[in-house]
Amino acid sequence: MNEKILLAESSPLLSEQISCALKSAGFEVTVFSDGKEAACHALENIFSCIVSDVSLKTISGSQFCALVKSCPEYNFVPFVLFSAEDNQNDFWFENCGANSVVYLENNLSENLVEAVKNAVSVKSPATENVDIQNFQEERQDKTDLPVAAVHSMERINHYFALLNSIFNLTSYLKNIDALIKEIFSMIYSICKYDSLVIFLNQEPVQCYYAGISSDVIEQEEKTGNSENSFYKICVNDFQTATSNFGNLLYDKKEVSEINGFERGEGARHFGSYMVFPVESSAVIGTVHVGSERNNFFDYLTVSTLEYFCSKIGFILEEAVEYKKSVFIQGRLRSAFSKYVPDEIIDELLKSESTEKQAANEKRKVAILICDIRNFTTISEVNQPENVVSFLNGYFSRMVDVIKKHGGSIDKFMGDAIMANFGAPISYVDNAKRAVDAALEMVSIIPEIPCSLLQFPEGMKFDIGIGIHYGEVIVGNIGCKDKTDYTVIGDSANLASRLEGLTKQYGARIIISQAVRNELDEGYNLLQVDTVKVKGKKLGVQVYRSDLKPLDKEYVQLYEKGLSLYINGAFNLAAPYFEKALEIFPVDRAATLMKNRCIEFSAVPPKNWDGAISLTSK
Repeated sequence: MNEKILLAESSPLLSEQISCALKSAGFEVTVFSDGKEAACHALENIFSCIVSDVSLKTISGSQFCALVKSCPEYNFVPFVLFSAEDNQNDFWFENCGANSVVYLENNLSENLVEAVKNAVSVKSPATENVDIQNFQEERQDKTDLPVAAVHSMERINHYFALLNSIFNLTSYLKNIDALIKEIFSMIYSICKYDSLVIFLNQEPVQCYYAGISSDVIEQEEKTGNSENSFYKICVNDFQTATSNFGNLLYDKKEVSEINGFERGEGARHFGSYMVFPVESSAVIGTVHVGSERNNFFDYLTVSTLEYFCSKIGFILEEAVEYKKSVFIQGRLRSAFSKYVPDEIIDELLKSESTEKQAANEKRKVAILICDIRNFTTISEVNQPENVVSFLNGYFSRMVDVIKKHGGSIDKFMGDAIMANFGAPISYVDNAKRAVDAALEMVSIIPEIPCSLLQFPEGMKFDIGIGIHYGEVIVGNIGCKDKTDYTVIGDSANLASRLEGLTKQYGARIIISQAVRNELDEGYNLLQVDTVKVKGKKLGVQVYRSDLKPLDKEYVQLYEKGLSLYINGAFNLAAPYFEKALEIFPVDRAATLMKNRCIEFSAVPPKNWDGAISLTSK
């Protein structure tokens, strides 16, 4: 008696080749091209060996093998699984329970035939007492097994399809209301519920419902009896599942326009009800299904809902976290938009870690300090409320300009503003941005409303701005109760000193040589002096920056006088400053330098290096 072989192969050419090789080896071969048909036939008949390609129609060879091996009546039948492709990384190909796995090389079937011979020759202990003919006769009365097996495969396919639909829900992660609506539609396609409630364990608890009206929920909430209240039962089960008891706040939303679902009106009697927890890292919510029908929850419905709810947890958790992050970002943007440009906020929110942005570090930053001239004196002759109102309006205008050029507000110091260009977000042209901001701040001085203030005689509203570009320590400074994100270091101190020099040199904007080095052509700059700040041995060249070019003759005279002054030729330098004053009689810088030349000519300074020491801050 020839050994019977069942061959499952979808390729006609390969099927013919393998079938001929097996027949030549003395086997009787039955061929199927469809995996499902092959499985049904295999489970209704006894074969000496089953030979299957891993690639089949309807179900794969791996599924075919797993199905046969899962049936005790057929487990003894040897199963040879083969592939003409390299399936070494296919988990199911290697772990489906096949007795032998064969890789066809160049579509040659010799090694496959040899594997079949070996499989047939090795008799399993389970086959020793098996009467094949009697077994097949008995199987004729057990036609339910192939059908049940196929139904099992169909259920597997159903779960695969369901899982695929669940993964499609990820496209709604950024809109949790739309996600919930899709979940309601999917659950309705599973079980045709009459009412559905989903709770998400948040603060407040998010409650989504369909199939019961808001009026009914409101009425049920007023009644203390939960036995006849569908909504109250749902609430109690949610609290039990999440161990979240107490007086919780619930944000309730009705879900409408669910595919195929029509909401019933008024109070309803539910004959069936079940609750399904939704878990991720913890129980993050519950799904409550109600039906007016009795015995609504059969095994397939319950198992499908359990499977569905077990898989949507991570999606709902991600959607909730995204909603929280959007809310937090909105609050951050609202809080910081007053002090920081929108593009800086965008960069901070994009960064992988806000802690990284706030970490203490050394960084090159352009520091701008702006102060109102003689504001203490002005404040003394004005009502406090008028002073505060004026400052609020003034700060708003100036901060808008600073933000426009990419700066961020470090702090307000009385009537002074300290701004950073380079922290928390740095640009390649931080110093240039700071100067551009300063020039625009000066340009809008006439637009600042001063009607609330009275000015002492001879005074008018004006500002002074100092800018330095250098290395500072950036980070959170303070104690456990209060911290500020700020910059500290000599560079910050120098910016403050430069702002103070604006009064001394009669300029609205004073910048350091470090800032000057970062600027391209096109700026109206004039070096006014070289100074040594308190505690420093090296001098810093300082420049005034103006909106409009200064008189060319004045600039030439001042630059010549400054050059002679720096080289210690005080007698020769003084006349140039005197001539500069003939052009601008009230120029403070030229006046200051002329007086120094006269003083130093009489008493030359010791160890002169061209820089004047600043004795005060």
